[in-house]
Amino acid sequence: GLDLTGTTFSLNSGIDNLTDVDVSTNAPANGQVLKWDGTNWIPGNDNDTNYNAGTGLDLTGTTFSLNSGIDNLTDVDVSTNAPTNGQTLKWDGNNWVPADDNNTIYTAGTGLDLTGNTFSLNSSIDNLTDVDVSTNAPVNGQVFKWNGTNWIPSDDTGAQILNDLADAKSDNDGTQNGSSVFIGINAGANDDETDNRNTSIGYNALQANVNGQDNFAGGHQALYSNTGNNNTAAGKNALFSNTSGNGNTAVGSYTLTSNNGNNNTAVGQGAFFNLFGNTAYDNSTAIGATANVNASNQVRIGNNSVNSIGGYANWTNVSDMRFKKDIKENVVGLEFIKKLRPVTYHLDMDAIAKFNHIPDSLRLPKSERLKAAELQSGFIAQEVEQAALSVGYDFHGVDKPKNENDHYGLRYAEFVVPLVKAVQEQQDILDGLQKQIDKIKKQIKILLNKEK
Repeated sequence: GLDLTGTTFSLNSGIDNLTDVDVSTNAPANGQVLKWDGTNWIPGNDNDTNYNAGTGLDLTGTTFSLNSGIDNLTDVDVSTNAPTNGQTLKWDGNNWVPADDNNTIYTAGTGLDLTGNTFSLNSSIDNLTDVDVSTNAPVNGQVFKWNGTNWIPSDDTGAQILNDLADAKSDNDGTQNGSSVFIGINAGANDDETDNRNTSIGYNALQANVNGQDNFAGGHQALYSNTGNNNTAAGKNALFSNTSGNGNTAVGSYTLTSNNGNNNTAVGQGAFFNLFGNTAYDNSTAIGATANVNASNQVRIGNNSVNSIGGYANWTNVSDMRFKKDIKENVVGLEFIKKLRPVTYHLDMDAIAKFNHIPDSLRLPKSERLKAAELQSGFIAQEVEQAALSVGYDFHGVDKPKNENDHYGLRYAEFVVPLVKAVQEQQDILDGLQKQIDKIKKQIKILLNKEK
């Protein structure tokens, strides 16, 4: 469609390349266009095309222009007054007219300042719940905490790692391996967040623990004072006062509550409560509600109201020759047994409760009445002790108090041994008497034969 003459380009005079058909060589007049006559493109007047002005436009002759009134906004007229710089269209009740934007009032909301027409963040951020926020600079990782008066920067000792569960956290030693887990208000509050492998669930559970390891506390203030290791507490105030004790197990509310010893076990509400005296007992066990221990290496099953303990087999005591040494036949028998005074009696339940410092809240009045009504047979431990001492017999059947908080007891099974010895001694006497009788009978027979 172009000709090149020297260095000059011009439209090809033939312009005969449109759709590969000829274009008329007739010279067009001013304003004409090429029109298809069915065979060729020929110059012709552009007089059969109608144009209309749409919304916002004016058409004068063949010239389109913007509608000078811009009068089609919401089908109402817009003023033709020329606006000045910065003005906006405002509705005057009938038309849109140019006007200054000077009656819009802006206010600064919570956390913002407004200076002139500039908004910025409130520099003191002092509008949280309408109280001041401390201006102390926080350190990395701190959050705002309420101290009762102001919001102050503080360490984030709340939810950590544990899916942001409220009042819960796990270790924050950088490993994020969940070696310790604490759930509840102030649970594990003082933990040093190293690999201590502790678990606590409940208000103030393991609250004082800093670096004690491998502990479990489940319950309100369980293991509250703990700094020891390998302790398990399940129940309200279980092992509450334990500080340096290790290897203790407490299951039930108020179990081992005053303990500070090692390797103790308590199962049942108030078991091994020890609200008085020495609390550093070791290797003792209390099983049953309010079952109490008064010394180390002691086991108590049931409380003072229990009236039957048993099963389907007798108790078996270890008695293997391979485990015994210094064996001697020095058991005192008949001499000791003859000094014993068998009696009947009733237990004084109030005296027992007073001695063991059992609070009324842990006593069982109905069960105690039944126990007090039982007529029992036995011995008085102090009398048995004196009887053994008087014959020089170190009798293991008397369970002597281990401290001022402990009491006497008797191991009745131990009486079998001196009783057996007494029967043997008595049988020796009977055998000697029988020999004497046989001898006398023989002598009488001889005398009678002589008289014949």
